[in-house]
Amino acid sequence: MGKNARREYLNAIRRRYKEADRVTQKAMLDECCQVCGYHRKYVIRVLNKRPDRGLPQARPKKPGPKKRYHHPLILEVLQQLWRVMNLPCSKRLKAAIPLWLPFYEKHFQQDRVRQQTGQFGG
Repeated sequence: MGKNARREYLNAIRRRYKEADRVTQKAMLDECCQVCGYHRKYVIRVLNKRPDRGLPQARPKKPGPKKRYHHPLILEVLQQLWRVMNLPCSKRLKAAIPLWLPFYEKHFQQDRVRQQTGQFGG
């Protein structure tokens, strides 16, 4: 039995499974396991979820705050500083940036970041 045939078969019996009593559901699960070759728990999960609608499902948005630094140059500078400082946690990185930024500007000549973005105030 092919993948599409299994999907159609499971979609076809899904409604009957939800409306059936426990004894009938048990028999249907045994039949599905035998026909499709799936494990029992997997068949239970498949039959209890919503039917396929043929449309790709949109990914849910990531929780948490939105990104603060949209400019790729700022991200590049922050990542370089973070690596040079030996990967500190965010609190230590925040405290160390004012100390490291003058050295960074001299060593890597990155004052163009300030000019282009206008966001790195010292």
